[in-house]
Amino acid sequence: MTDRARLLAAPRSPSGPAFALAIACSLLVALVAGGCGRSGIDDDFPVTGADASVDSSVRPDGGMTPDARADSATDGGGSCTATSCPTGCCAGDVCQDGATDAVCGGFGSTCSDCKAQGFDRCDTATKRCVKDTPGGCSPANCGGCCETVNGVAQCLTGRDPSACGFGGNACTQCVNQGLTCDTTTRQCVKGATCSPLTCAGCCDGDVCLTGGQTQACGKGGAQCTDCSTTKQQCQTSGGLTGGSCESPTPACNATNCTGCCVGSTCLVGTQPQACGTAGQLCATCGATGSCLPVGGNKGGVCQGPPPPVCGPANCNGCCQNNVCVAGTATDACGTKGEQCQTCATGGTCAPVGTGVGQGGTCQTPPPPPCGPTTCTGCCFNGLCAVGSQDTACGTNGGTCSDCSRSTRVCTAGACATPPPPPCGPQNCAGCCDATGTCQAGFLNGECGSQGLACTNCTARQSTCDTNATPRACRTATSTCPSTYGTCGAAVTTRAPVRQQVCSAATLSNGRAACSGGPDTPACIAFFQFLTGASAACSACLAPFDVAFNEGSGIFACLAPFVSSTCNRATGCTSDCQDKSCASCSASQVEPCQTEARTTQCQQYWQQSSCVTSAFFGSGAVCNPLSYGGNYGQWLQGVGNRYCGL
Repeated sequence: MTDRARLLAAPRSPSGPAFALAIACSLLVALVAGGCGRSGIDDDFPVTGADASVDSSVRPDGGMTPDARADSATDGGGSCTATSCPTGCCAGDVCQDGATDAVCGGFGSTCSDCKAQGFDRCDTATKRCVKDTPGGCSPANCGGCCETVNGVAQCLTGRDPSACGFGGNACTQCVNQGLTCDTTTRQCVKGATCSPLTCAGCCDGDVCLTGGQTQACGKGGAQCTDCSTTKQQCQTSGGLTGGSCESPTPACNATNCTGCCVGSTCLVGTQPQACGTAGQLCATCGATGSCLPVGGNKGGVCQGPPPPVCGPANCNGCCQNNVCVAGTATDACGTKGEQCQTCATGGTCAPVGTGVGQGGTCQTPPPPPCGPTTCTGCCFNGLCAVGSQDTACGTNGGTCSDCSRSTRVCTAGACATPPPPPCGPQNCAGCCDATGTCQAGFLNGECGSQGLACTNCTARQSTCDTNATPRACRTATSTCPSTYGTCGAAVTTRAPVRQQVCSAATLSNGRAACSGGPDTPACIAFFQFLTGASAACSACLAPFDVAFNEGSGIFACLAPFVSSTCNRATGCTSDCQDKSCASCSASQVEPCQTEARTTQCQQYWQQSSCVTSAFFGSGAVCNPLSYGGNYGQWLQGVGNRYCGL
């Protein structure tokens, strides 16, 4: 049985109907695996290096496995989204914080188990899986994108809106361009709507604005807020990350005044009509009162009768800490004895009435018009938009254009004909060279496939393994396939002993966990659990815990239905394949087994056709096609026969 950890490190052959088709076609016709074509249910978008991961619920054609379809039908389409979970990640329908190694992610993306995917940790600040590459991040050690943080080179998955890319290239921040990251091509693309995935500022409907204006303030793809309605200002940290509504900070306060404050003016605070300390508002001690200094030029405190209460009866201006002031200053504005207020930055305090000493009211400053001096993007209904969206495209404070009306796209702030897609998995079956040109990928100097970056195997003193999936440089120290001598005299496929050690519930759990194949993380976790919960059940199911395309699990199931001579042939087939391919890398195992069946293992493979009559007859319980090629259902059926209570 092939080592699981090695197999999970790279894409592998399907565990579903692939071997069943190979049996049905190969044994009956040419006895060559894969002769009837390739099919699978656990293939995923191929990646390299640390970014290898498998989504067992999705088929290569975009469809879902039967179990995933059932789960989707019960969850109503999913309630956890980028809108409902903008700062965390989604584990099914549950929004998680997304800041741990096992549950990592942000922007409402699907949570990732960083270490299970080959990364070092989850960066708690950015909520992204990270792998440190102190020697330098490059296509040789990173299938995602590269970023340098505090002088340390890091490899990221390349599927995050804030770090998008593949092939060891530099990460791109799609979200600062009003774009999102396509998790398949790992390129910045326009999103369906303005959301946390497509906008670092705030959203005005479906248009992404910078989020730093008082009338349109916000960040993280939330809907914009008009700060002026609450007499606040939009505070930003610069760039395109938006801002938040905040109240202005008084100019005179405890940080800059040891006496007391009248508006923005700091007074010594030791006079009866302006007494106070520690940056507090000055108080009037009253006609018969006095202000007692506290010493050290730190103001004073009132002594004597309490002062009269400042209010409409004795103040035409406004009251500031029980002191009646004129009420016409921008930081002490008001009338008719009301409490003074500070006008918004840029605002004015307009006197009321025609007389003197009647106070004033704050006038909100008119917003500066959107234009070249106030907007680096484009003007959308008088507000500054990011300017990189197809529906709101422009730069230098010009009027936004809707490129989508003419089937064009927004490029560098102008509507243009869409460029051809860059070389990648979506348009290149070979590999992409340094200039972005698609190459066939079979040469030693340009080796690769599936739209990944080409590798120069010659520079690594190696050659291109043209049978690998994806194509990659051969490991110089390994021999694949290895030489196989003869099949030992004691080698055979032993018939399983019927045991009643596995409950129906256990087998049902195995069906659900292993629907994507035995080498998926869910299935591996199931057997790890089972080993501790029921060692007897785990041992009974172990002979069948093998991918269909390796054959030994199916041969073990068929053993009671065939002769001892036939079991000898199937045992030698498995033994020859395993030993021939023992030194292969994960990507080489399947092509090695295919090659071995037509060369050094051919005689045993041909002899194993003896299982055909049982495979489609009395041993149909062992035929994956009886279960629609679903490994989980096959494991349940076979397990029930040999291990069920």
